[in-house]
This record gives sequence, structure tokens and C-alpha cells, in this order.
Amino acid sequence: NYLGFVFIACLVVMLLMWIRHNIPSANDIRWLARGGGMFGKDHPPADKFNAGQKIVFAAVIIVGAVISYTGLSLIYPFTFDATVQGMQLSQLVHTGASLVLIALIIAHIYIGTIGMEGAIDAMWSGYVDETWAREHHSLWVEKLTAEDQTAPSDPKSVPAE
Repeated sequence: NYLGFVFIACLVVMLLMWIRHNIPSANDIRWLARGGGMFGKDHPPADKFNAGQKIVFAAVIIVGAVISYTGLSLIYPFTFDATVQGMQLSQLVHTGASLVLIALIIAHIYIGTIGMEGAIDAMWSGYVDETWAREHHSLWVEKLTAEDQTAPSDPKSVPAE
């Protein structure tokens, strides 16, 4: 039962760290319409996270919140659900949501390791090849390139703040 509190804390940290990168945009609709690059000759433009990654993020946050709520109601019986039927429903929802999240994470692990060339190296090192990044996340690379061009070339000339 104590791991449930760790799960909730990690969910909150994940939300705070990545929410700004996972806000849906018009590019996500185009990405989804092209099946993430399965239809057409090239990959559709994507920012740091593509629409598929944003969907996984939203699903983890939403399903994780359901698991957290039902888990707390099971740890503290009859606090949130005042009836036996409410407790039974919490048990069913908690189990079902957990199975959905497990399946989602297994699929995510597959795509992030075997399913996409170069992804496992990126996870291992924390870096991606620039060519791979341009192909899969072109909008993100454009932003990084623009930031590099506006940054001062001499580190001594950076204002101290």
C-alpha cells in the first residue's frame, strides 16, 4: 500500500515536468491524420513530443489519476465510498484501469525499444542523432536551431542574472 503514495508523487512530478511540452496543437492533428508517418513519403512535422507521445502522456495522467483515487479509497475503506457497493466498484475500476495502464506501458516500451530504430540508443544516452531528430521532430529541431543562432557565441558576454 505504501507504493501507492510513491505512484501518486511520481504522477504529480511527471505532470509538472512535461505538461508544457504536451499541450495539443494543430500540428498534432496533421500528425494523426498521416498516422505519424505511416501514410505518405515522410514523417509529418512534430515538436519535442509528437501526437502519439502526447496521447500516451494524457492517458497516463488520466488513468493514473483514476488509479490513484480508487487506490486511496481502497486504502482508506468507506472514506470516499460510503457503501459496500461503492467499495466493490472502486475495486473493479482500480483493477480495470491498472490493466489498461499496464497494456499501454508495454506498448510504449515496445515502440521505444524494438519498434523504432534509434529510440533505444536515445533512451540510453539521452541524445538523438540530428538526422533522426530532423526526420521525426522537425519543429523541435527548428526551435533549437533558432535558439542557438540567437545565443551569444562568447560565453563571457552572457548577462549575469
